[in-house]
Amino acid sequence: MLLNDGSNTRAHEMPAFIKEAPSSAIMDLLWVILTTFLFFFISAQYQISEKIQLLTLPWERFQVDELPVTLLFFSLALTWYAWRRARQATKELQQRQRLEVRLAQTLKENQRLSLSHVSVQEAERKALARELHDELGQQLNAIHIDAVYIRNRATSESVEVLQATQSILQLIQQIQSTLREMLRRLRPVGLDELGLSAAVEHLIEQWQHRHPQTRVHLDFGTPPTPFSEMQNMTCYRMIQETLNNVSRHTRASNVWIQFEVSGQHLAAPRVRLTVRDDGESISATQSEKGLGLIGLRERVEALGGEVMIRTSYQGGFWVQAQFPLQCPEDWH
Repeated sequence: MLLNDGSNTRAHEMPAFIKEAPSSAIMDLLWVILTTFLFFFISAQYQISEKIQLLTLPWERFQVDELPVTLLFFSLALTWYAWRRARQATKELQQRQRLEVRLAQTLKENQRLSLSHVSVQEAERKALARELHDELGQQLNAIHIDAVYIRNRATSESVEVLQATQSILQLIQQIQSTLREMLRRLRPVGLDELGLSAAVEHLIEQWQHRHPQTRVHLDFGTPPTPFSEMQNMTCYRMIQETLNNVSRHTRASNVWIQFEVSGQHLAAPRVRLTVRDDGESISATQSEKGLGLIGLRERVEALGGEVMIRTSYQGGFWVQAQFPLQCPEDWH
């Protein structure tokens, strides 16, 4: 089963059948004119009107001779009816095109808004992580130094003081451990200094330390130079979320992570990040309900990409994100 939520509709581009409509209409008109002259020639050659008059003469009391004129009027009425329906269809088609253009503009605005929201969110997380690291981290270090000083100056008779300082040191270590975990969640370790590859390797190392029963196979090259911070964060959050899904739901034995840039020789290369596992099968509907994957889909679509999810009854979960290497300039 394949789910594709990418909605990159190019409504401003006219379909091929609309572009071909004028030439097709001209050909049809020429065909009508040609067949009309051909029918006139055949009618004059075989004197069809005279023969019809002779055939209908015995039925004069029923006014059968008026039938050709009646049929002519009926054909003209059908022509008017077809013209009216064609005109109405043209108006509806133009209205639909205008609505599709507005829909495409609205979609682009929503993607821009989503990207701006994610950018602001990541900026706030980055600022919060820096504030926690600089302020709270230094204060904890100061408390730790003071506690060590009190412990070292306390005499052997001051058992209560030694126990209190030792308890304070243990609490400080627990708070520092919690703080490091919070900082890791707010901002990937080493992403700004060492890059995406090092941050992903550190993430997998920490994750495997907590889940030694699962082996992660990483095929992750160096991201290209024009890779933006938002693209880095999108790739990192995708790997983070899929690993969390493995630990919570699938309980896989192996996880494969592959990063590649396809079509580098083309004008519009695309980034492709694929994560799959061999764990227990979960329905695609169940996977769609996860807030993490919903947020991931919004991130990728904001970059002009798409997310595909595939599940198998034999087991395993497959997620792939694709987005252009260069985001549209007006989205930055």
